[in-house]
Amino acid sequence: MKSLQELYLNKDYQSLTEQLVKSREAFTDDAYYYNLGTVKFKQGDIAAARYYFEKSLSSGNFSSSLLHNLFVTNKNLQTSVYEEPVVYTDYLYQYSSLYPMEVYLMLSLILVTIIASFKKFFSKNVLLASITISFIPFLLGLYGDQFVKKAIVMEEAKLREGPSQIFSESTLVPSGLKIILGKEVDGWFYIESPVKFSGWVKKESIGIL
Repeated sequence: MKSLQELYLNKDYQSLTEQLVKSREAFTDDAYYYNLGTVKFKQGDIAAARYYFEKSLSSGNFSSSLLHNLFVTNKNLQTSVYEEPVVYTDYLYQYSSLYPMEVYLMLSLILVTIIASFKKFFSKNVLLASITISFIPFLLGLYGDQFVKKAIVMEEAKLREGPSQIFSESTLVPSGLKIILGKEVDGWFYIESPVKFSGWVKKESIGIL
């Protein structure tokens, strides 16, 4: 049996994908998703590449190589223009779900540490207010972790006005787009954000993060 490295060097990406799936238990979550994302990118399936890179990030991979690959992937997809916040809910969803919960917690702890080191320069009330504000990143991340369900559109999907094919098609949702999901009804998800794509898509057309 050829090694994963041999299959990669020989550009046998289909066999490589099969081997990765078979060897799933040999990898940590972040490494498994990172490798799948790399293979999908090489195969030209850019939407799937973004999905797996985002899964790797959510699993705790903050390596420069992953961040670079995500940047290149998103640049190829050119979906950023659709993901720009329009209303306040877009901002809330986007900034509460950019990173895993651990990043927001770490940021709050860093802010608390910095404030504590300068406590002799603050009055009691200012110090208390500053420490309270420093927990905003943590609360934002907690909201995103507990209440925001993200997904990647795996293939161009028809957006409908209701959770069934009997409803009118309003537009097409581009593949690779990162979306925030609302309620699910009979295998259909409502897109909460971006608001310009508010509507219903079939569960089969998205990859839930």
